[in-house]
Amino acid sequence: MKILFFILLFASNSSFAFNKDFNLVNDRAPLEFKLMFESMKYTLKDASEQIRLIVLAQHINKGLGPLAKDQSFFLLKSEVYKTLLEWPHPPSQFQVGSHTLERMKSNLVTNKAIYTPYSKWVLEALVADLENFQKEGILDMTSNQRANLNSEKTLQYSKMQRVLKHTRGWLEQADTLSAKDFNGLTEQLAWRTLERVKEKAALFRRFSSKAIQDTQVNTFNIPENGMPQLPKAGPAPVKVETSEKGLADKAAEEKVDAQEAVDKMNVNSAAIPADELSSAIDQIEEDSQPGGTAQGQKPTKPAPGSIDGMSRPAPVVEELE
Repeated sequence: MKILFFILLFASNSSFAFNKDFNLVNDRAPLEFKLMFESMKYTLKDASEQIRLIVLAQHINKGLGPLAKDQSFFLLKSEVYKTLLEWPHPPSQFQVGSHTLERMKSNLVTNKAIYTPYSKWVLEALVADLENFQKEGILDMTSNQRANLNSEKTLQYSKMQRVLKHTRGWLEQADTLSAKDFNGLTEQLAWRTLERVKEKAALFRRFSSKAIQDTQVNTFNIPENGMPQLPKAGPAPVKVETSEKGLADKAAEEKVDAQEAVDKMNVNSAAIPADELSSAIDQIEEDSQPGGTAQGQKPTKPAPGSIDGMSRPAPVVEELE
């Protein structure tokens, strides 16, 4: 009984430290990044994945530590958007229209208890852009209507096509995947975002002349004790055969588990900024023009005070400031 008590106590303390004490500690991170991190922290159950998240946080602390607040904020925000918009979806001819918008809005309501806050942000950002295009009267245009556009509507329609170029894959996944599978996809997106942040933070710290070299401000609080440990190798667990549960019972259990995980996340979903994708896309398009760093090209050495050749914040950051 004593051994069992200490095992349970250790497991409880480990979970407590990882879920509560492992967090973002200052305002150097934008809300999108917080949503991503909190969603991962409360859904990762495997100790090896939790440790992987901690190691990435350690690298990011080291890379962003000596940077000024605005540099750190811009890097985190831009990588969240860039990784989302550059995600390698397979080629698709998915047709987008008001029917897509209505199904996505319905899914957000129906599966509110299952979607993680980060998944909700992705979905609400996609919905916000489609709603804008619908209000402008260009989401469901016929070929005859497109042939008779005035100059203003032509510009609006061209902007919609640029946005759909980057978001069509996400719109298709949002429209066809279950809430659980969509969470799995945004978890992959989150891992890739953190890897990119780690890489860019190291470069930014190395090349930025504005780095505050004599300071070290952590982005993450990483407790020293009570964090997850990899289990020691032992005999494989004996699989206990159980009767297969019905689909309805499984769905109910998944919904309860998801709701418990979401309830633990200290995130105000009402404050999710879900209307900045268009601006982020404009910045990516701008970076792809001559003089910018297009995807697939070899980047040149960044100028002092810049990263990836960008010497000024993206429009989305300017709007927040």
